[in-house]
Amino acid sequence: MSHSTSEAHLEVMRRIVKLYEEAFDHDGHAELKIDIRFLRRGQKEVVLHSGKQYRFVLDFPRFGRQLSELLMTPVDAPADLAPPR
Repeated sequence: MSHSTSEAHLEVMRRIVKLYEEAFDHDGHAELKIDIRFLRRGQKEVVLHSGKQYRFVLDFPRFGRQLSELLMTPVDAPADLAPPR
């Protein structure tokens, strides 16, 4: 997996965590929705809905375990969000 692909996925994951925190802290009903669809040239579009829309276009090589290992690696996450070891 290339460095830029890893960074792109981490950017999406950071946005998801931020939106979750905002939704949880809200004093009322909140909704967070994620749409993912295939694009041409081995890419996927990820759209995060939370009152606003955040769109990302990511390369989509066949990851297997590499993506899940990337997502389980803590990056600038508070200690209580880090995965158990």
